[in-house]
Amino acid sequence: MHLTPDGNVDRVRQRFENRRAVTEIPGGMQSAMRVLKESSIMKKLALGLLVVAAVACAGCSKTANPIIIVDSSTGGGSDSSVDACNVLAQTGCATNEKCSWIHDATTPLPLGHVGCAPNGTVAVGAACMYGPDGANGFDNCAGGLVCQGGTCKTICDPAGVSPNCPATFNCGTYEGLFGPAGQTVSAGVCDPSCDAIADNDFDGSAGSNVPSGSACPDTGSQTIGCYGYPSSTHPSRWSCTRQVPANGNIVHRDLCTTANGCANSAGNAYLNGCAQGYIPLLKDMTGGTGVVCIAICRPGNTYMGNTAAQAPDGIAPNRCRLGDRRGTFNTATTTLNGDHCMFSWLFEIDAMGNFVRSPTSDTVGFCLDHSKYQYDTNNDMVPDTNWPLCSSLRDGMGSGGSNVAAADFGCVNTMHAGLPFSGKTQIHRPVMEMPRMLYHPMLQQ
Repeated sequence: MHLTPDGNVDRVRQRFENRRAVTEIPGGMQSAMRVLKESSIMKKLALGLLVVAAVACAGCSKTANPIIIVDSSTGGGSDSSVDACNVLAQTGCATNEKCSWIHDATTPLPLGHVGCAPNGTVAVGAACMYGPDGANGFDNCAGGLVCQGGTCKTICDPAGVSPNCPATFNCGTYEGLFGPAGQTVSAGVCDPSCDAIADNDFDGSAGSNVPSGSACPDTGSQTIGCYGYPSSTHPSRWSCTRQVPANGNIVHRDLCTTANGCANSAGNAYLNGCAQGYIPLLKDMTGGTGVVCIAICRPGNTYMGNTAAQAPDGIAPNRCRLGDRRGTFNTATTTLNGDHCMFSWLFEIDAMGNFVRSPTSDTVGFCLDHSKYQYDTNNDMVPDTNWPLCSSLRDGMGSGGSNVAAADFGCVNTMHAGLPFSGKTQIHRPVMEMPRMLYHPMLQQ
Protein backbone atom coordinates (compact mmCIF):
# COMPACT_ATOMS: atom_id res chain seq x y z
CA MET A 1 0.00 0.00 0.00
CA HIS A 2 1.27 3.46 -0.77
CA LEU A 3 0.11 6.74 0.54
CA THR A 4 -0.47 9.82 -1.54
CA PRO A 5 -1.31 13.54 -1.23
CA ASP A 6 -3.99 14.64 -3.61
CA GLY A 7 -3.91 17.62 -5.91
CA ASN A 8 -1.49 20.43 -6.37
CA VAL A 9 -0.68 22.47 -3.35
CA ASP A 10 -2.33 25.80 -3.37
CA ARG A 11 -1.78 28.43 -0.77
CA VAL A 12 -4.73 30.03 0.82
CA ARG A 13 -4.86 32.65 3.46
CA GLN A 14 -7.14 32.47 6.41
CA ARG A 15 -7.70 34.95 9.10
CA PHE A 16 -7.88 33.90 12.68
CA GLU A 17 -9.28 36.58 14.94
CA ASN A 18 -6.99 39.55 14.35
CA ARG A 19 -4.01 37.67 13.03
CA ARG A 20 -3.22 35.72 9.90
CA ALA A 21 -1.34 32.54 9.68
CA VAL A 22 0.23 31.28 6.55
CA THR A 23 0.00 27.66 5.59
CA GLU A 24 1.64 26.19 2.59
CA ILE A 25 0.70 22.84 1.21
CA PRO A 26 3.00 20.83 -0.97
CA GLY A 27 2.02 19.72 -4.40
CA GLY A 28 -0.48 16.98 -4.25
CA MET A 29 -3.31 18.52 -2.33
CA GLN A 30 -6.42 19.74 -3.98
CA SER A 31 -7.24 21.78 -0.94
CA ALA A 32 -4.49 23.73 0.59
CA MET A 33 -4.58 26.57 2.88
CA ARG A 34 -2.52 29.22 4.37
CA VAL A 35 -3.54 28.80 7.85
CA LEU A 36 -3.32 30.48 11.08
CA LYS A 37 -1.46 33.34 12.22
CA GLU A 38 -2.60 32.65 15.57
CA SER A 39 -4.08 29.54 17.07
CA SER A 40 -2.39 27.97 19.89
CA ILE A 41 1.18 27.21 19.89
CA MET A 42 2.84 27.03 16.71
CA LYS A 43 4.22 30.36 16.19
CA LYS A 44 5.51 31.63 13.10
CA LEU A 45 6.83 28.35 12.26
CA ALA A 46 7.67 28.52 8.63
CA LEU A 47 7.35 24.81 8.65
CA GLY A 48 7.77 23.27 5.30
CA LEU A 49 5.53 20.46 6.37
CA LEU A 50 3.93 18.54 3.74
CA VAL A 51 1.70 16.07 5.25
CA VAL A 52 1.09 14.18 2.15
CA ALA A 53 -2.26 12.89 1.32
CA ALA A 54 -0.85 9.73 2.41
CA VAL A 55 -2.39 6.72 1.11
CA ALA A 56 -1.95 4.83 4.25
CA CYS A 57 -4.78 3.72 6.36
CA ALA A 58 -3.92 5.77 9.36
CA GLY A 59 -7.31 5.02 10.63
CA CYS A 60 -10.41 6.97 11.03
CA SER A 61 -13.25 5.20 12.72
CA LYS A 62 -14.55 8.63 13.62
CA THR A 63 -12.71 10.76 11.17
CA ALA A 64 -13.87 13.72 9.22
CA ASN A 65 -10.84 13.47 6.98
CA PRO A 66 -10.47 9.77 6.17
CA ILE A 67 -7.28 8.18 5.03
CA ILE A 68 -7.52 6.80 1.56
CA ILE A 69 -5.55 3.74 0.67
CA VAL A 70 -4.73 2.80 -2.86
CA ASP A 71 -5.88 -0.65 -3.85
CA SER A 72 -3.60 -0.85 -6.87
CA SER A 73 -0.18 0.41 -7.77
CA THR A 74 -1.57 1.90 -10.95
CA GLY A 75 -4.50 3.72 -9.46
CA GLY A 76 -8.04 2.74 -10.24
CA GLY A 77 -11.43 4.01 -11.10
CA SER A 78 -15.13 3.28 -11.17
CA ASP A 79 -17.29 2.60 -14.16
CA SER A 80 -20.37 3.82 -12.35
CA SER A 81 -21.22 7.31 -11.13
CA VAL A 82 -24.05 6.05 -8.92
CA ASP A 83 -23.74 3.12 -6.52
CA ALA A 84 -26.31 0.40 -7.13
CA CYS A 85 -26.62 -0.33 -3.41
CA ASN A 86 -25.55 1.06 -0.01
CA VAL A 87 -22.34 -0.61 1.05
CA LEU A 88 -22.46 0.86 4.57
CA ALA A 89 -26.06 -0.03 5.36
CA GLN A 90 -25.84 -3.20 3.27
CA THR A 91 -29.16 -2.41 1.63
CA GLY A 92 -30.39 -2.50 -1.94
CA CYS A 93 -29.53 -6.12 -2.66
CA ALA A 94 -31.59 -9.34 -2.68
CA THR A 95 -31.61 -11.91 0.12
CA ASN A 96 -28.32 -13.83 0.30
CA GLU A 97 -26.55 -10.99 -1.51
CA LYS A 98 -24.15 -8.35 -0.22
CA CYS A 99 -23.32 -4.84 -1.38
CA SER A 100 -19.63 -4.94 -2.23
CA TRP A 101 -16.81 -3.82 -4.51
CA ILE A 102 -16.68 -5.56 -7.87
CA HIS A 103 -13.64 -5.58 -10.16
CA ASP A 104 -14.50 -4.70 -13.75
CA ALA A 105 -11.03 -4.63 -15.29
CA THR A 106 -7.39 -4.86 -14.32
CA THR A 107 -5.74 -3.36 -17.40
CA PRO A 108 -4.88 -0.87 -18.69
CA LEU A 109 -6.18 0.62 -15.45
CA PRO A 110 -7.99 -1.07 -12.57
CA LEU A 111 -11.71 -0.33 -12.71
CA GLY A 112 -14.49 -1.34 -10.39
CA HIS A 113 -17.89 -0.43 -9.01
CA VAL A 114 -20.13 -0.87 -5.99
CA GLY A 115 -22.80 -3.48 -6.67
CA CYS A 116 -24.65 -6.55 -5.43
CA ALA A 117 -22.91 -9.91 -5.30
CA PRO A 118 -23.55 -13.32 -3.72
CA ASN A 119 -22.63 -13.55 -0.03
CA GLY A 120 -19.33 -15.34 0.48
CA THR A 121 -18.36 -17.66 3.32
CA VAL A 122 -14.91 -16.40 4.33
CA ALA A 123 -14.81 -14.83 7.83
CA VAL A 124 -13.10 -11.62 8.93
CA GLY A 125 -9.32 -11.97 9.16
CA ALA A 126 -9.18 -14.98 6.83
CA ALA A 127 -7.52 -15.13 3.41
CA CYS A 128 -9.73 -14.18 0.47
CA MET A 129 -9.73 -13.68 -3.27
CA TYR A 130 -11.67 -12.08 -6.13
CA GLY A 131 -13.12 -13.87 -9.11
CA PRO A 132 -12.23 -13.00 -12.72
CA ASP A 133 -12.81 -9.36 -13.69
CA GLY A 134 -16.28 -8.61 -14.91
CA ALA A 135 -19.52 -10.27 -13.87
CA ASN A 136 -17.67 -12.54 -11.42
CA GLY A 137 -15.25 -9.90 -10.15
CA PHE A 138 -16.49 -10.06 -6.55
CA ASP A 139 -14.75 -11.55 -3.51
CA ASN A 140 -15.61 -14.59 -1.39
CA CYS A 141 -15.92 -12.72 1.94
CA ALA A 142 -19.11 -12.88 4.02
CA GLY A 143 -21.60 -10.00 3.91
CA GLY A 144 -20.38 -6.81 5.62
CA LEU A 145 -16.78 -7.68 4.76
CA VAL A 146 -14.60 -6.99 1.75
CA CYS A 147 -11.35 -8.50 0.49
CA GLN A 148 -8.51 -6.01 0.86
CA GLY A 149 -4.87 -6.96 0.75
CA GLY A 150 -5.81 -10.62 0.50
CA THR A 151 -7.71 -10.56 3.81
CA CYS A 152 -11.40 -10.19 4.61
CA LYS A 153 -11.87 -6.94 6.52
CA THR A 154 -14.91 -5.31 8.10
CA ILE A 155 -16.44 -2.50 6.06
CA CYS A 156 -16.69 0.80 7.97
CA ASP A 157 -17.86 4.39 7.63
CA PRO A 158 -14.92 6.81 7.27
CA ALA A 159 -17.13 9.60 8.64
CA GLY A 160 -17.59 7.69 11.87
CA VAL A 161 -21.37 7.43 11.66
CA SER A 162 -22.15 3.76 11.07
CA PRO A 163 -20.81 1.15 10.94
CA ASN A 164 -17.73 1.84 13.06
CA CYS A 165 -14.69 -0.28 13.80
CA PRO A 166 -14.06 -2.17 17.06
CA ALA A 167 -12.07 -0.35 19.74
CA THR A 168 -8.69 -1.71 18.64
CA PHE A 169 -9.18 -0.89 14.96
CA ASN A 170 -9.28 2.24 12.83
CA CYS A 171 -11.27 2.86 9.66
CA GLY A 172 -9.14 3.68 6.65
CA THR A 173 -10.09 4.23 3.05
CA TYR A 174 -8.00 2.71 0.30
CA GLU A 175 -7.71 4.39 -3.03
CA GLY A 176 -9.38 2.36 -5.71
CA LEU A 177 -11.57 0.47 -3.23
CA PHE A 178 -15.22 1.62 -3.09
CA GLY A 179 -14.45 4.49 -5.42
CA PRO A 180 -12.20 5.86 -8.18
CA ALA A 181 -8.53 6.42 -7.38
CA GLY A 182 -7.85 9.81 -5.85
CA GLN A 183 -11.50 10.59 -5.24
CA THR A 184 -13.97 10.26 -2.38
CA VAL A 185 -14.89 6.67 -1.65
CA SER A 186 -18.12 5.37 -0.17
CA ALA A 187 -16.58 3.13 2.49
CA GLY A 188 -13.42 2.06 4.22
CA VAL A 189 -12.11 -1.02 6.00
CA CYS A 190 -11.03 -1.69 9.58
CA ASP A 191 -7.28 -2.10 10.14
CA PRO A 192 -5.61 -2.86 13.50
CA SER A 193 -4.52 0.21 15.44
CA CYS A 194 -0.85 0.28 16.40
CA ASP A 195 1.99 2.06 18.19
CA ALA A 196 4.05 4.31 15.88
CA ILE A 197 7.22 3.54 17.86
CA ALA A 198 6.80 -0.08 18.96
CA ASP A 199 5.27 -1.44 15.76
CA ASN A 200 7.78 -0.18 13.19
CA ASP A 201 11.04 -1.72 12.02
CA PHE A 202 13.12 1.46 11.75
CA ASP A 203 16.36 -0.17 10.63
CA GLY A 204 14.69 -2.42 8.06
CA SER A 205 16.79 -5.38 9.07
CA ALA A 206 14.15 -7.78 10.34
CA GLY A 207 16.84 -8.99 12.68
CA SER A 208 18.84 -6.54 14.78
CA ASN A 209 16.08 -4.10 15.66
CA VAL A 210 12.72 -5.75 15.05
CA PRO A 211 9.53 -4.11 16.29
CA SER A 212 8.86 -4.67 19.98
CA GLY A 213 5.10 -4.37 19.54
CA SER A 214 2.71 -7.06 18.36
CA ALA A 215 -0.17 -5.10 16.82
CA CYS A 216 0.92 -5.45 13.21
CA PRO A 217 1.19 -8.91 11.62
CA ASP A 218 4.78 -10.09 11.39
CA THR A 219 5.39 -11.88 8.13
CA GLY A 220 9.00 -12.61 9.05
CA SER A 221 10.32 -9.81 6.91
CA GLN A 222 8.73 -6.79 8.61
CA THR A 223 6.77 -5.69 5.57
CA ILE A 224 3.80 -4.54 7.66
CA GLY A 225 4.36 -1.22 9.40
CA CYS A 226 2.46 1.28 11.52
CA TYR A 227 1.49 4.30 9.39
CA GLY A 228 -0.47 7.41 10.26
CA TYR A 229 -0.28 11.20 10.41
CA PRO A 230 -0.91 13.98 12.93
CA SER A 231 -4.40 15.48 12.64
CA SER A 232 -6.09 18.66 13.85
CA THR A 233 -9.59 17.46 12.98
CA HIS A 234 -9.74 14.26 15.00
CA PRO A 235 -7.39 12.41 17.35
CA SER A 236 -4.34 11.30 15.38
CA ARG A 237 -4.49 7.60 14.58
CA TRP A 238 -2.01 4.97 13.49
CA SER A 239 -2.87 1.72 11.73
CA CYS A 240 -1.10 -1.35 10.44
CA THR A 241 -0.60 -1.41 6.70
CA ARG A 242 1.91 -2.77 4.23
CA GLN A 243 4.80 -0.56 3.15
CA VAL A 244 5.28 -0.21 -0.58
CA PRO A 245 7.16 -3.44 -1.33
CA ALA A 246 10.14 -1.89 -3.12
CA ASN A 247 10.51 1.10 -0.82
CA GLY A 248 12.13 -0.37 2.27
CA ASN A 249 15.12 1.94 1.80
CA ILE A 250 13.35 5.26 1.27
CA VAL A 251 14.04 6.84 4.63
CA HIS A 252 14.70 10.16 6.42
CA ARG A 253 15.12 13.18 4.11
CA ASP A 254 14.81 11.06 0.95
CA LEU A 255 12.60 12.67 -1.68
CA CYS A 256 9.22 11.04 -2.19
CA THR A 257 8.73 10.94 -5.96
CA THR A 258 6.95 9.13 -8.74
CA ALA A 259 10.28 7.85 -10.01
CA ASN A 260 11.11 5.97 -6.81
CA GLY A 261 7.56 4.68 -6.30
CA CYS A 262 6.87 6.80 -3.23
CA ALA A 263 4.31 8.88 -5.15
CA ASN A 264 1.77 8.10 -7.84
CA SER A 265 1.94 9.19 -11.46
CA ALA A 266 0.53 12.61 -10.52
CA GLY A 267 3.29 13.13 -7.98
CA ASN A 268 1.04 12.62 -4.97
CA ALA A 269 2.96 10.92 -2.19
CA TYR A 270 1.67 7.71 -0.67
CA LEU A 271 1.54 7.69 3.12
CA ASN A 272 3.10 4.27 3.08
CA GLY A 273 5.43 5.21 0.24
CA CYS A 274 8.34 5.60 2.66
CA ALA A 275 9.86 2.71 4.60
CA GLN A 276 7.99 1.86 7.79
CA GLY A 277 8.92 4.28 10.56
CA TYR A 278 9.11 7.18 8.07
CA ILE A 279 6.28 9.20 6.51
CA PRO A 280 6.16 11.83 3.72
CA LEU A 281 5.38 14.65 6.13
CA LEU A 282 7.34 17.74 5.10
CA LYS A 283 8.53 19.83 2.24
CA ASP A 284 12.27 19.63 1.81
CA MET A 285 12.71 23.21 3.10
CA THR A 286 10.86 26.49 3.49
CA GLY A 287 9.86 27.54 0.00
CA GLY A 288 10.80 24.15 -1.38
CA THR A 289 8.68 22.03 -3.66
CA GLY A 290 9.94 18.54 -2.96
CA VAL A 291 8.39 16.24 -0.40
CA VAL A 292 10.66 14.27 1.90
CA CYS A 293 10.20 11.24 4.12
CA ILE A 294 10.56 12.11 7.80
CA ALA A 295 11.62 9.81 10.64
CA ILE A 296 9.31 9.18 13.58
CA CYS A 297 11.02 9.68 16.94
CA ARG A 298 10.39 9.79 20.70
CA PRO A 299 10.44 13.46 21.85
CA GLY A 300 11.75 14.85 25.12
CA ASN A 301 11.49 18.31 26.69
CA THR A 302 14.29 20.65 25.62
CA TYR A 303 14.51 24.31 26.62
CA MET A 304 16.90 26.81 28.15
CA GLY A 305 17.33 26.17 31.86
CA ASN A 306 15.91 22.65 31.79
CA THR A 307 17.28 20.90 34.90
CA ALA A 308 16.39 17.47 33.56
CA ALA A 309 18.19 15.76 30.69
CA GLN A 310 17.94 17.78 27.49
CA ALA A 311 16.74 15.78 24.47
CA PRO A 312 17.02 17.94 21.36
CA ASP A 313 17.08 14.96 19.01
CA GLY A 314 14.77 12.78 21.11
CA ILE A 315 15.04 9.98 23.62
CA ALA A 316 17.17 6.86 23.02
CA PRO A 317 16.82 4.50 21.27
CA ASN A 318 14.40 6.53 19.16
CA ARG A 319 16.44 9.64 18.35
CA CYS A 320 17.00 11.62 15.17
CA ARG A 321 20.43 10.19 14.45
CA LEU A 322 22.14 7.35 12.66
CA GLY A 323 22.11 4.20 14.73
CA ASP A 324 18.57 4.86 15.92
CA ARG A 325 17.20 5.72 12.48
CA ARG A 326 18.23 5.50 8.82
CA GLY A 327 18.72 8.34 6.39
CA THR A 328 20.53 11.67 6.18
CA PHE A 329 20.72 13.45 9.53
CA ASN A 330 22.00 16.81 10.67
CA THR A 331 21.62 15.86 14.32
CA ALA A 332 20.93 18.69 16.74
CA THR A 333 22.70 19.10 20.07
CA THR A 334 22.35 21.76 22.74
CA THR A 335 24.84 23.89 20.79
CA LEU A 336 24.40 22.83 17.15
CA ASN A 337 21.21 23.37 15.17
CA GLY A 338 19.79 20.56 13.06
CA ASP A 339 17.33 17.66 13.33
CA HIS A 340 15.20 18.08 16.45
CA CYS A 341 12.58 15.57 17.57
CA MET A 342 9.49 17.80 17.54
CA PHE A 343 6.41 16.86 19.60
CA SER A 344 3.54 15.85 17.30
CA TRP A 345 0.95 17.91 19.22
CA LEU A 346 2.22 20.91 17.26
CA PHE A 347 0.23 19.61 14.28
CA GLU A 348 -2.91 18.89 16.25
CA ILE A 349 -4.11 22.51 16.56
CA ASP A 350 -6.50 23.79 13.91
CA ALA A 351 -6.85 27.22 12.33
CA MET A 352 -9.29 28.33 15.01
CA GLY A 353 -6.95 27.49 17.86
CA ASN A 354 -8.67 24.26 18.83
CA PHE A 355 -6.38 21.52 20.06
CA VAL A 356 -7.39 17.93 19.34
CA ARG A 357 -5.41 15.81 21.79
CA SER A 358 -4.52 12.27 20.82
CA PRO A 359 -2.87 9.36 22.65
CA THR A 360 0.35 10.24 20.83
CA SER A 361 0.44 14.02 21.37
CA ASP A 362 3.27 13.75 23.89
CA THR A 363 4.81 10.41 22.93
CA VAL A 364 5.38 10.58 19.18
CA GLY A 365 7.54 13.13 17.41
CA PHE A 366 8.99 13.91 13.99
CA CYS A 367 12.58 14.69 13.07
CA LEU A 368 12.65 18.25 11.77
CA ASP A 369 15.86 19.96 10.71
CA HIS A 370 15.54 23.49 12.14
CA SER A 371 18.24 24.73 9.79
CA LYS A 372 16.00 24.08 6.76
CA TYR A 373 12.84 25.82 7.94
CA GLN A 374 12.18 29.47 8.72
CA TYR A 375 9.68 31.59 10.62
CA ASP A 376 8.57 35.22 10.49
CA THR A 377 10.15 37.44 13.14
CA ASN A 378 8.71 40.84 12.15
CA ASN A 379 5.08 40.01 11.33
CA ASP A 380 5.38 40.82 7.62
CA MET A 381 4.12 37.37 6.60
CA VAL A 382 7.53 36.47 5.17
CA PRO A 383 9.69 33.81 6.84
CA ASP A 384 13.10 35.34 7.47
CA THR A 385 14.92 33.38 10.18
CA ASN A 386 15.79 29.72 10.68
CA TRP A 387 14.06 27.88 13.49
CA PRO A 388 16.26 28.24 16.58
CA LEU A 389 17.81 25.57 18.76
CA CYS A 390 15.27 24.33 21.29
CA SER A 391 17.91 24.62 24.01
CA SER A 392 18.20 28.35 23.32
CA LEU A 393 14.52 29.04 24.04
CA ARG A 394 12.87 29.69 27.38
CA ASP A 395 10.15 27.31 28.56
CA GLY A 396 6.53 28.04 27.66
CA MET A 397 5.08 30.16 24.85
CA GLY A 398 6.19 33.42 23.29
CA SER A 399 4.03 36.41 22.47
CA GLY A 400 4.71 36.76 18.77
CA GLY A 401 7.22 38.25 16.37
CA SER A 402 10.74 37.72 17.59
CA ASN A 403 9.45 36.89 21.08
CA VAL A 404 9.49 33.11 20.76
CA ALA A 405 9.73 30.28 23.25
CA ALA A 406 10.16 26.50 23.30
CA ALA A 407 6.48 25.63 22.92
CA ASP A 408 6.22 27.65 19.71
CA PHE A 409 8.39 25.09 17.97
CA GLY A 410 7.13 21.92 19.63
CA CYS A 411 10.23 21.58 21.80
CA VAL A 412 8.22 20.70 24.93
CA ASN A 413 5.22 18.56 25.85
CA THR A 414 1.65 19.79 26.25
CA MET A 415 2.03 20.37 29.98
CA HIS A 416 4.94 22.76 29.48
CA ALA A 417 3.06 24.32 26.56
CA GLY A 418 0.04 24.95 28.78
CA LEU A 419 -2.39 23.20 26.47
CA PRO A 420 -5.81 22.09 27.72
CA PHE A 421 -6.70 18.41 27.64
CA SER A 422 -8.54 19.26 24.46
CA GLY A 423 -10.41 22.25 23.09
CA LYS A 424 -9.76 25.96 22.69
CA THR A 425 -6.26 27.06 23.60
CA GLN A 426 -5.40 30.34 25.26
CA ILE A 427 -2.17 30.77 23.40
CA HIS A 428 -1.90 33.14 20.47
CA ARG A 429 0.70 32.39 17.91
CA PRO A 430 2.13 34.81 15.37
CA VAL A 431 2.34 34.30 11.62
CA MET A 432 3.74 31.01 10.50
CA GLU A 433 4.11 29.22 7.23
CA MET A 434 3.22 25.60 7.32
CA PRO A 435 1.47 23.15 5.04
CA ARG A 436 -1.82 21.79 6.24
CA MET A 437 -2.81 18.15 6.46
CA LEU A 438 -4.36 16.67 3.39
CA TYR A 439 -8.07 16.06 3.39
CA HIS A 440 -7.56 12.53 2.11
CA PRO A 441 -4.23 10.94 3.01
CA MET A 442 -3.92 7.81 0.89
CA LEU A 443 -2.51 4.31 1.09
CA GLN A 444 -1.72 2.02 -1.73
CA GLN A 445 -1.90 -1.73 -1.49
